[in-house]
Amino acid sequence: MKYWLTVHWPPTLDGARVQGGIWLQEGKEDVGRNLSRDDLVFIYETRTGRPREDKLGYWPGGQGIVALVEVVDVNLEQAFTLSHEAYSDGSELLWKMVARTRPIDVTHFCSHDDTCDCLEYSRNYFFRGFGQSKSGLRELTKSEFGCLRNHFR
Repeated sequence: MKYWLTVHWPPTLDGARVQGGIWLQEGKEDVGRNLSRDDLVFIYETRTGRPREDKLGYWPGGQGIVALVEVVDVNLEQAFTLSHEAYSDGSELLWKMVARTRPIDVTHFCSHDDTCDCLEYSRNYFFRGFGQSKSGLRELTKSEFGCLRNHFR
């Protein structure tokens, strides 16, 4: 079993953004090559998302870890779900759900500061461009996972 942290933006105000799962940008699927069934993943929710072309806003995000989930299925070659998003700066991204998850704990919370402390990041870091290849996904060491688990209450 491996341990991971992934970063999600909060849901859009229309509630359309799917929560849960492991999402990677097109072209960054290789970052998830070590994901396996039964791995545990913390989901860190940012305070807000990237400004969208359609001007649709986001609900205020938790700015911390909002969920612990378990990987139930992985498919890097054929994504389970696709989400095309256009942003106010003219850029576009295709997001792929490469792993389905099931919630283990969505009632607890680990603050931004505690998350940064456990990962030995500056508290000025806000998880933009997080993870390997700025993918939003990073494998955790057992001690990092343990520290986050102790603060997730």
